[in-house]
Amino acid sequence: MNLAAGQGQLEVMQWLHSHGCKGTYEATDNVVGKGRLDIVKWLYDRGYNGSSEAIAAAVIFGYLDMLQWFYENTGKVPQVDAVSLAIESNRLNVLRWLKDMDLLKKVRGGSIRWRFSSSQSLETIAWIHLNTPAVYTSEAMEDFASKGDLSAIKWMALYRGERLCTHKVIRNAIHSGSLSLVRWLLEHFIQAECWPGPLSPRWSLRHRGVPS
Repeated sequence: MNLAAGQGQLEVMQWLHSHGCKGTYEATDNVVGKGRLDIVKWLYDRGYNGSSEAIAAAVIFGYLDMLQWFYENTGKVPQVDAVSLAIESNRLNVLRWLKDMDLLKKVRGGSIRWRFSSSQSLETIAWIHLNTPAVYTSEAMEDFASKGDLSAIKWMALYRGERLCTHKVIRNAIHSGSLSLVRWLLEHFIQAECWPGPLSPRWSLRHRGVPS
């Protein structure tokens, strides 16, 4: 039963159930990753209530309809680790719903790790900035630079007023091969002390295949 649930095979599950084959709560946990709310409902009707892992999977995969169903029918909300993974995984639909329903304060397991990450869209970054106590870290800017994410760096500079001119941010931007990002940094942070001493920007760009 658990294996069939993990494959999303409802007909097989129905046949097994009709012939007395039983599963465990893991059947529900397994099927959530398939996004099959119909199977989740079928399992719940037969006593397979699932664990916190089922709620976590709905959050991480961004299955808002499933998360809403869990809350409406069981009152369960995700734990802090699942919410933190939703932040990292760019699940803005889930984060908005949790806030709109005033459920963030019901999350258990510790403090939510609000942070900025290069895996997030600019829309998610802006939402976190406006709606959470996220604390800026230099690692976030270095992460954006390593991905050549000019839009995120511009946004952070405009709305958060963060100091971008660090050796590692510029070094990561050069190694990303993003000419537009390096040019923007050159235009806004041309002071000699901003650039790594042993690293010539022109030399590094040339050796990254960027035309002079």
